Amino acid sequence: MRAGGTNPKPETSLTQAVGSAVEALKALESDRFDLVTTDYSMKVVKGDELARRIKERWPDLPILMISAYADTLEVSCYAHVNAVLAKPFMAKELKDAVARLLAQ
Repeated sequence: MRAGGTNPKPETSLTQAVGSAVEALKALESDRFDLVTTDYSMKVVKGDELARRIKERWPDLPILMISAYADTLEVSCYAHVNAVLAKPFMAKELKDAVARLLAQ
């Protein structure tokens, strides 16, 4: 997840990593974020379910889902995400995806 609320300079990126969907939701409650990046395959709550929960509360928050299963997941898994990045990927692909989402 990328925090934006305490960012002193526009060209500086602040990130916050969390260990679970529950932790992600708690972080969203306590700070402002410009973008959420999540993996599809997480324990307990999958990335698509996390995206659904986020969009219920923060419908305008962009979500990038990363997955090794991007080509085989059902279309419904993407219903609440703004972009999907298939693993493996190059750093430039991630940078470009984040830039596109933040420009929207």
